[in-house]
Amino acid sequence: MTLLKGKVVLITGAARGIGRASALLLADQGADVGVGDISPDVEQTAIDIEKAGGKSCAVRFDISDPEQVQRGVSDIRNALGDIDILVNNAGIVANIARLTKMSIEAWQQEISTNLSGAFYMVKQVIGPMIEKQRGRIINISSGAATGGLHKQIGYASSKAALLGMTKTIAL
Repeated sequence: MTLLKGKVVLITGAARGIGRASALLLADQGADVGVGDISPDVEQTAIDIEKAGGKSCAVRFDISDPEQVQRGVSDIRNALGDIDILVNNAGIVANIARLTKMSIEAWQQEISTNLSGAFYMVKQVIGPMIEKQRGRIINISSGAATGGLHKQIGYASSKAALLGMTKTIAL
């Protein structure tokens, strides 16, 4: 299929799970797919896209680090061109425990990855999208954003904030 032929997609958290499956599906639809992840397994996602006849670029970076995000997005842009679609999929659960047992470090890690990381990614891609008056940003959240999640205050809070950020960007 060629539904997305000529489009460049960047997917975070693309080493496994939803991110990997999305990358393979979007490549199958004709998109050139930049895959980012902190895990070295992201290389395999790019290899599998290319084996299937698609075009891909894998970059390892940590979305919770704005400097790594800038470098990662730049590397993908240099390899594939301007990004038409961003899929903010990367996310973590750093702690499953009652609030009283959750460490400050685990809280900060979940907020930094699940919320700030998505913000850093949007900041890097949105300028050219606004200039061209086209582009899509897809932020993967969770049912926990609206319903909470037992013993996962950091994850649920970060996903709720991501939902608010997404609605605000849309406005």
